[in-house]
Parts: sequence; structure tokens; C-alpha cells
Amino acid sequence: MYALALLALAACGGTPAPAPAPAEAPVAAPPAAPAPEAAPAPDGASVTVHPVEAGKSLPFTLVVGMSPEATKLLQSKGEGVEISVVMSDGMAGDEGGFREQRFEVPADGGIVNVLATDLSPVKGRPLVDFSINAYSTRKSSQTNLVNCGFVGGAVKEIAPRMTVECKPL
Repeated sequence: MYALALLALAACGGTPAPAPAPAEAPVAAPPAAPAPEAAPAPDGASVTVHPVEAGKSLPFTLVVGMSPEATKLLQSKGEGVEISVVMSDGMAGDEGGFREQRFEVPADGGIVNVLATDLSPVKGRPLVDFSINAYSTRKSSQTNLVNCGFVGGAVKEIAPRMTVECKPL
């Protein structure tokens, strides 16, 4: 290319510029891990949003809210609320693969910080769905005493902050 430019300059009577020095490939610094950033939550509280690590789900905060009646019922029986967070491959029964994290909050509710979950394949299939179930800790009986609703969906749709609200059954 440079030779063609020299011929073109010679044909018009111009003076060639010195050949450019060979460019060195820039050395890129290793990418820095993005810093967590604060994002406003719907209720005005600040939520820390962490970067997603390759092959892991987004860490998130789960707020467990309790109606006054549910709190009173659980406290009277020495119960709390158990939270089950499951990442699954979407298959049902024994066919399916999953990873589960469990947490316990007191009868008056609380906040659970769920760490990123390894999404590498289980039984040869990637983990693509999540579900969050909350129920009484069943210390006083085998019967669940609260209805906390259900949160679930695709792993890629996990929000940085989610809420379940518990009421007595």
C-alpha cells in the first residue's frame, strides 16, 4: 500500500513522507472487575447491584415481610420462616437437576442476601429456572403455618431485590 502511495506522489511531483514506523500492538491492561453500584429500590432503600460472574446467577436480596397476624402466630409457636432458593434445569421430578440454598429468618421477617449460584450443568443440563419458596420452620408441627406466595421464573430475570409477604394460613 505504501509503495502505491509513493508511485502516486512521484507521478504528481510530490515529495514522499517517511515510511510510518510499524505500529506496536497496544498492551491492554487486564479488565478490572466492575465495582458494585448502588441502585434505588422501589421502596427508596439502596440496593447493591453486583456484576454477574460468568456461569453464575445474579446475587440478590430477598425481603421477607410478615403480616402482624403471621408474626404473632409464629412467635407463639416458637417458629420462624424457612426460605428455599432453587436454581433448576426446568425438568420435573427425579429427571431434573437443581442447586438449592436454604435460609431462616425470625417470625417478624427479615432480609436474606442470596449469593450467586453456580449455574454449571447438573445431569448434563444448564440451570435456567429459579424458584423461591417460604414456609414456617415446622419446629412445633409438620404443618406449614404461613402462606408467603411464590417467586420464580427464568434465572436471567432475577431482580436485584425481591419480596415475599407472609400471612397465616
